[in-house]
Amino acid sequence: HKYLNSLYFRNLLYSVDYQFRNTAREIGYGYVQNALNVPVGLQFSLFKKYLSLGLWNDLQLSNVALMQSKNSFVPTIPNESREFGNFVSSNFSMYVNTDLAREYNKLFHTIQLEAIFNIPYYTFKNGLFSQNMYALSAQALNSYTSPLLRDYDYQGHLYDSVWNPSSILPSDASNKTVNLTLTQYLYGLGGQELLYFKMSQLINLDDKVSPFRMPLESKIGFSPLTGLNIFGNVFYSFYQNRLEEISVNANYQRKFLSFNLSYFLKNNFSSGINSIVENPADYLKAGFSNDFGYFSMSADVGYDIRNNVVLNWNVGIYKKIRCFGIGFQFVNQRRPILTGDPNQPIRVFENNYVKLELDFSPITKTNVTYRSLQRK
Repeated sequence: HKYLNSLYFRNLLYSVDYQFRNTAREIGYGYVQNALNVPVGLQFSLFKKYLSLGLWNDLQLSNVALMQSKNSFVPTIPNESREFGNFVSSNFSMYVNTDLAREYNKLFHTIQLEAIFNIPYYTFKNGLFSQNMYALSAQALNSYTSPLLRDYDYQGHLYDSVWNPSSILPSDASNKTVNLTLTQYLYGLGGQELLYFKMSQLINLDDKVSPFRMPLESKIGFSPLTGLNIFGNVFYSFYQNRLEEISVNANYQRKFLSFNLSYFLKNNFSSGINSIVENPADYLKAGFSNDFGYFSMSADVGYDIRNNVVLNWNVGIYKKIRCFGIGFQFVNQRRPILTGDPNQPIRVFENNYVKLELDFSPITKTNVTYRSLQRK
């Protein structure tokens, strides 16, 4: 990796990023990937630095070789390789942003506005990254059944995985896009962050259905009390005219006491053949930990609201005396899985265990676990 640096003169910048990945799995396909990214651009300020303008050319190269794909579903496309894929893209980007700040009585407010225009002028994709490969892979991932809760049954055959090029390279990586972002910060005395708000929208100009299929993302975080932090994300789809995802988290910490509460909601809907449909989710999770002096304790619990199932709970009790520590942990993990049986649409795998932990600091740590597996 070559960090951002000047080239010939101060306003001409560049960086080089090369990545090599070797992904191996016990079940499912593995792959070897080479990726190179070389952005070169001009960056300068206008109107007494109220406005910043950047003109960039970004070169991206990536190739992938599929490994361990004997039992994986890889779509067959005429004249396209099922073992290798190449991607080359060169695009022009223009960045326009402004950073405004104002000081009030005991408060400091900043606003950042940014617009990024991305225009690819050369794209080459083949093999595992071909456009038809994205469509057929998404179709398979949306249409399979899993009668054994392990394999993918697609078109009368069982597979242990389905090739998903979107997990490596997004299907819209070579599209003309506009990314709009608004960010605000509010600081109090001593530079303490009181409020954070960010809103961003990606507009895909090459989307034949709607340029607004990507949801509007809003993030907010604030700290009303010392030690209490609340933050959340909201994704709203103008294409679907409804909320796509919500997450809310609250953390409180004071001395040795720590408490957290989180909520997550996700709706599933398909936005096109190239989009993989994900299962809906509706979760609530809470946890705490504290050192009571004589001993310390931690606990957490997760609840699946949609399926009315306690997903997991965990209780731990610990005691440490100088260089020796001992702890007991009681854990229950429940995993609901959808089945193809209409009489039993949900099956729950339950994992219970008790763990004894011994800490001989700084020499070693060891533990003994008694486990019980159940299927309901």
